[in-house]
Amino acid sequence: MLKGGIVETGPVHDIFNNPKHRYTRALISAVPRLGSMADKQGPEKFPLLVYEEEQALTGAAQ
Repeated sequence: MLKGGIVETGPVHDIFNNPKHRYTRALISAVPRLGSMADKQGPEKFPLLVYEEEQALTGAAQ
Protein backbone atom coordinates (compact mmCIF):
# COMPACT_ATOMS: atom_id res chain seq x y z
CA MET A 1 0.00 0.00 0.00
CA LEU A 2 1.13 3.50 -0.79
CA LYS A 3 -0.76 6.43 0.71
CA GLY A 4 -3.67 4.14 1.53
CA GLY A 5 -3.94 2.61 -1.92
CA ILE A 6 -3.01 -0.88 -3.09
CA VAL A 7 -0.23 -0.64 -5.65
CA GLU A 8 0.25 -4.30 -6.48
CA THR A 9 -1.54 -7.61 -5.99
CA GLY A 10 -0.77 -11.14 -7.02
CA PRO A 11 0.74 -14.38 -5.81
CA VAL A 12 3.38 -13.81 -3.12
CA HIS A 13 6.03 -15.61 -5.17
CA ASP A 14 5.43 -13.33 -8.16
CA ILE A 15 5.46 -10.13 -6.12
CA PHE A 16 8.70 -11.01 -4.33
CA ASN A 17 10.49 -12.36 -7.41
CA ASN A 18 9.19 -9.98 -10.07
CA PRO A 19 7.61 -6.87 -8.53
CA LYS A 20 5.98 -4.62 -11.12
CA HIS A 21 5.46 -1.39 -9.17
CA ARG A 22 8.46 0.79 -8.32
CA TYR A 23 7.24 1.22 -4.71
CA THR A 24 7.08 -2.56 -4.25
CA ARG A 25 10.60 -2.85 -5.65
CA ALA A 26 11.81 -0.14 -3.26
CA LEU A 27 10.25 -1.88 -0.25
CA ILE A 28 11.75 -5.25 -1.15
CA SER A 29 15.20 -3.76 -1.78
CA ALA A 30 15.08 -2.05 1.63
CA VAL A 31 14.94 -5.38 3.49
CA PRO A 32 18.42 -6.19 4.87
CA ARG A 33 19.93 -9.41 3.59
CA LEU A 34 21.85 -11.80 5.82
CA GLY A 35 25.47 -10.66 5.84
CA SER A 36 24.81 -7.54 3.77
CA MET A 37 25.82 -5.26 6.65
CA ALA A 38 28.88 -7.27 7.70
CA ASP A 39 31.41 -4.84 6.22
CA LYS A 40 29.49 -1.66 6.89
CA GLN A 41 29.17 0.58 9.88
CA GLY A 42 25.79 0.83 11.52
CA PRO A 43 23.40 3.65 10.73
CA GLU A 44 24.44 7.21 11.47
CA LYS A 45 23.85 8.02 15.11
CA PHE A 46 21.67 10.96 16.01
CA PRO A 47 21.54 12.67 19.39
CA LEU A 48 18.62 11.65 21.56
CA LEU A 49 16.12 14.49 21.82
CA VAL A 50 14.48 14.67 25.23
CA TYR A 51 11.68 17.10 25.93
CA GLU A 52 10.85 18.21 29.40
CA GLU A 53 7.20 17.63 30.31
CA GLU A 54 6.66 21.36 30.74
CA GLN A 55 7.94 22.04 27.22
CA ALA A 56 5.79 19.28 25.76
CA LEU A 57 2.65 20.82 27.25
CA THR A 58 3.37 24.34 26.01
CA GLY A 59 0.59 25.43 23.70
CA ALA A 60 -1.70 22.55 24.61
CA ALA A 61 -5.35 23.30 25.30
CA GLN A 62 -5.88 24.02 28.97
